[in-house]
Amino acid sequence: MANIFIAITVDWEGETLNGVSNLIHLRKYINNTLPFTHFICPAYFVENNKNINTKIKSAIYENDEIGLHLHCYKKLITQIPNVVYKTAHDFATQNSNFFWRMLTPKWNEGRGVPISVYNDAEILNIINYSADLLKDKLNIKDLLGFRAGGWFANDNVLDSLIKANFLYDSSAVAPEILSEGFSISSQGNKLDNYGDDNGIFTENIIKLWGHQMQTQDFLINQQSLEARNNQAITIFSQPYFYKNLLEIPNNAGLSDFVTMSKTLFPLIEHALQYIEKKPDTDFYIITGCHQEGDMQQKETLAVFLKYLQKTNNESIRFVTMSQIYKLITRQLT
Repeated sequence: MANIFIAITVDWEGETLNGVSNLIHLRKYINNTLPFTHFICPAYFVENNKNINTKIKSAIYENDEIGLHLHCYKKLITQIPNVVYKTAHDFATQNSNFFWRMLTPKWNEGRGVPISVYNDAEILNIINYSADLLKDKLNIKDLLGFRAGGWFANDNVLDSLIKANFLYDSSAVAPEILSEGFSISSQGNKLDNYGDDNGIFTENIIKLWGHQMQTQDFLINQQSLEARNNQAITIFSQPYFYKNLLEIPNNAGLSDFVTMSKTLFPLIEHALQYIEKKPDTDFYIITGCHQEGDMQQKETLAVFLKYLQKTNNESIRFVTMSQIYKLITRQLT
């Protein structure tokens, strides 16, 4: 019988550590033994505060995994050799939505600049420098996985991850999460599950992970689109290979944008029906939250995980992202 494998991911934005206590509380509430995959932006370490290491590690447990997350803060980028800081296509400060602009005070300048606005050599330098910084500060031997800030991984970013020896990426996200009603024939209402308008951020996600090939440099997706058979990412999308990099879509999004009724219930129901019809094929669900988010923004994730635990369905198993990578690659050998 097939299984439904669920990975719980946490995006650490590199902004503040105000959400760490909430994250620890969430873990105690749902079950301390469930493994998490933490995608951490190393911008926290620019100021070289030793207390930062201790506070981050307090929320990371023995059976967890750490991956690399990248927001291109000015304070981080200006420390990297042979990289010129850019401000183009900033989805925070250039957003008409007041909420997005408020997320980026002066000391967080660059948070909304996609890594994909940099050229190939710069992208590789940013990834390598950031990976080395994260490994050094948290004493990590290997980083296997990556998620781009804002999910902005165009073809150039994915190619750079291969050059940097990453094994998997989890930047693909379903446009329908940010624009209800999105389909091959409709752009949707441009509102997320909560009815929030995320402005230019949504516009670009629709382009990058939708059905259409993009020619703008920072959104170029021809090879990515071909790798997923010219289909948009949906909440039902399953892992696929981009060359020799495994793309594990963040198909359940993050709890800031999705609700139980509109995304998570339909997804788990689909997964249960899927493994019943295909008893030899596993199904993967990637969900999560932001560390920086408050408890209200983590609530949907908590409710979802509690619901799954109460179902006591033996086919549902919680794993890390690297375990998903091993499961899939093992099946191919």
